[in-house]
Amino acid sequence: MTSFKSLLLVPVALAAFAAPAFAAPGMHHGRGPHSELENILTDAQKAELKAARDTYKAKREAVMSSLSAEQKQKLEAVKTERKQKFEQMRQKADAILTADQRAKLEKARAGKDFRTMTPEERKTFGETRREVFRSLSPEQRQKMDELRHH
Repeated sequence: MTSFKSLLLVPVALAAFAAPAFAAPGMHHGRGPHSELENILTDAQKAELKAARDTYKAKREAVMSSLSAEQKQKLEAVKTERKQKFEQMRQKADAILTADQRAKLEKARAGKDFRTMTPEERKTFGETRREVFRSLSPEQRQKMDELRHH
């Protein structure tokens, strides 16, 4: 079972971390700004990165299409469990914040998931998040640290 989970998590992890780095110019995939990367790469480097991303995408699609129905079901269950754990952690973190701190974050979040925010919205949210976390009391900081390490 462990090797099965490892097999399933490799493409998920690669998708999460590699895809943004290999994004084609102008494609943000909802994660992080790419304009800095685009500004420093030559056209040849951009083409090489796009080719690497396309190769990765084809390999990922091949792996995904080779999964049995049971494996696909298990993968979806793992994804659902991960989303639920993330939401539970977010709720616990929100419970640590004051109403004012939660309101600031919610206003900056504007009801969107980080992945669906525009680069400008992500920047604004990140600034607000840093501001809120700088304003945490020592007790709140301790609780947040405990939450992150458990």
